[in-house]
Amino acid sequence: MIGSGGLVVRLRRTALSLGWGAALSVAVSVSGASISGKITLKGDPPPERFLPLGALCKKIQPSARPATRTWVVDENGGLADVIVYLKTGVEGRNFKTPSEPEVLQQEQCQFVPQVMAAQVGQEVHVLNAGPLLHSVLVDAEDQANRREARAQLPKGKPLKYVFEKPALGIEFKGAIHKWMSAHVAVFPHPFFAVSTKDGGYTITEVPPGEYTVGIHHRTGARLEQVVKVGADNLVGIDFTLKAPQ
Repeated sequence: MIGSGGLVVRLRRTALSLGWGAALSVAVSVSGASISGKITLKGDPPPERFLPLGALCKKIQPSARPATRTWVVDENGGLADVIVYLKTGVEGRNFKTPSEPEVLQQEQCQFVPQVMAAQVGQEVHVLNAGPLLHSVLVDAEDQANRREARAQLPKGKPLKYVFEKPALGIEFKGAIHKWMSAHVAVFPHPFFAVSTKDGGYTITEVPPGEYTVGIHHRTGARLEQVVKVGADNLVGIDFTLKAPQ
């Protein structure tokens, strides 16, 4: 396929899971290739659990019996809410911190989205667009705001968080509505994505080089593989996770 930037080369690989797997700092301006692909779940996902909603949350919840969304799979096996990122290959570089925040909404007594990613130093804003009082608890290892519960009035000001260290497993939880949970990853670079409802993902503006691409599901399942990226290429990598038994 020929694009405006010249020849576009598309490679396709598939990995199958075998189980559960003060110095002067100069920001790097990134441009280059894209890495894209699809995350697929092989096998039937475990059943989800119904949420134990309280009386007030039941009044604003459109679903009679809302359930957890741990395994979001489409009819073709595409697995959503998987974090895809460059695990190695970008060490020793500094990248500009985004000025726009990542936003986590509280809607109908659930976090939306339930999986997201941000960059080190980037603000994460938690909003409460609903009619109920919420209290947000952050559970993050080795982070300054670990276990900090903060109340938020309906349509109140955003709760703002900044994480200064990379982490794959930061959990935002509801201290009042205890079934509420969102999984957040933080990276020291901008090369990450979260798979969409069909399992697709794209990481853009990747400089030429050799990288380890990793994927992370909120249950702890992980895979990785190595890829070489040239200038202005489109490199495709698919991953397949096995459903837990």
